[in-house]
Amino acid sequence: MRFTKLKQLYLTILLLLTFSLIGCSDNQVTQAKCGEKKVVKAKCVGNFLFEGKSVESVTISRVGENMLDIKEPHASYHQDASIELQIFIDAIKTANKIDGIVDVAKADYYLTMSFENKTSSHYFLWLSDDGGSIMNENDSNTMYRLHSDLISDLNKYINGYKE
Repeated sequence: MRFTKLKQLYLTILLLLTFSLIGCSDNQVTQAKCGEKKVVKAKCVGNFLFEGKSVESVTISRVGENMLDIKEPHASYHQDASIELQIFIDAIKTANKIDGIVDVAKADYYLTMSFENKTSSHYFLWLSDDGGSIMNENDSNTMYRLHSDLISDLNKYINGYKE
């Protein structure tokens, strides 16, 4: 009787270890596939969600002499560019609100996130080699600091570089 319980315990432990290894293995594939960073958690299965809506594309335009002078888009990423698209989604999701009142200079870029339901969100983006900020066009009283782990990738993708 005692030997059977010991067998059951070993079998249970073995099954738990097996499922744990399978789960970790799948997570690593997802991370590599989505370009996941240390701090940014992303799950990519072809459905890129932002605020409950499926993201179809992200386009980037330069800002001219003032915030109303938006140039033609120079970079665009669709669902087939999963790493790049996920980086932009993660950048907005993980940005930290800057407390207080901000006095903003002209933005560097204008980012448009288009959704499958034919709506879109628009953001002003300030980006340098070592930091960045983002502001929703519909909420010009609130600015967010971009997560430092994403700055390098954002700079690459803003300029149209694809992996």
